[in-house]
Amino acid sequence: MKELNESELFEISLDHLKDIDVFPFHLYVFNPNKKSYNLYLEANTPLTDQKLTFIQYILQRKGKVAISNGQKQTFLSHMNYEDKDIPSLTCPQLGSSEVKAEAKIVIDFDFEDEFVSADKENDYSRLISQMKTEVSGFSQKMSHTISLARYLIENLCDEDNFTNRVVCLSYFLAKEIELKDTASLGDIIVSSYFYHIGFTQLDLKHCSTPSLTMGERMGHENKKHLGLSQHLIRKSGVDISSRAKKIVNEHHERVDGNGYPNHKSKYNIEPLALVLGAASHLIEFSSGLIDGNKQRILPLIKIYEKGERKPGLETEFGEHIIENLVNFVKKEIKTEAA
Repeated sequence: MKELNESELFEISLDHLKDIDVFPFHLYVFNPNKKSYNLYLEANTPLTDQKLTFIQYILQRKGKVAISNGQKQTFLSHMNYEDKDIPSLTCPQLGSSEVKAEAKIVIDFDFEDEFVSADKENDYSRLISQMKTEVSGFSQKMSHTISLARYLIENLCDEDNFTNRVVCLSYFLAKEIELKDTASLGDIIVSSYFYHIGFTQLDLKHCSTPSLTMGERMGHENKKHLGLSQHLIRKSGVDISSRAKKIVNEHHERVDGNGYPNHKSKYNIEPLALVLGAASHLIEFSSGLIDGNKQRILPLIKIYEKGERKPGLETEFGEHIIENLVNFVKKEIKTEAA
């Protein structure tokens, strides 16, 4: 693969590719392990889900995506951008209202601290409010999925309930593992709202029966919610990205290959599906939907830290996600010692 020097490229985010799968310019990827840029996707070559997953994997590990300076005008023209829209091409000054919005988003907010407090008090209000503030700043012109994510947050994210807890923890956990470009956050928000929509087509007992008490037949029926969710999304005609659909379908896959529906393993699983899988599983466990007992999440994470096992508590979400969850416990210890 052809290598270019950093001076010959300008960096972009996955956001800047919108939902377009084929484009007339090359994509270069910076691999932090090799400390070099290499041609990864040639012009007019489809950006498949597998290739997108690899790029996400690289970005999680401090990698970068870039375009050669020689194709700058092709990129800007085809994607309908100007220099000012690409941070690596310019350093625009924020207007006063934007400065206030930016300050509102980042000031006096530490997710790990807030999560420890939310778990102890069983109150996610501040986390949910912070997420809503951040998402309200998303541009609605980037894609249908991002626009829908903002709409869902603005209209449904007004109270601390089970669904909003799943969305909230998924959103912030995605950011913690460096999947924080707007496209990724839009995908995780939409999929977090839609991931269990298939349960509306099952008997209500599936939503109230702890999974550990389900018999073999009921457990088999329970797994049908994935296909039903995909069916409802398709029939509704809602315009969401293929990655969001993939997240919905893969959120029960596990890195050891023991998940479902396709028993995928490791890097064959969409990273954001593992994020949603971990977040939803912990919220479900804490709500009593796994073993019938309501409990806090931090003690469950301590089990991960110690490498122990607990009936029904799944662990195979990948080392990166588990490490970030364990950081919550470390933050709790520091808070108690202060």
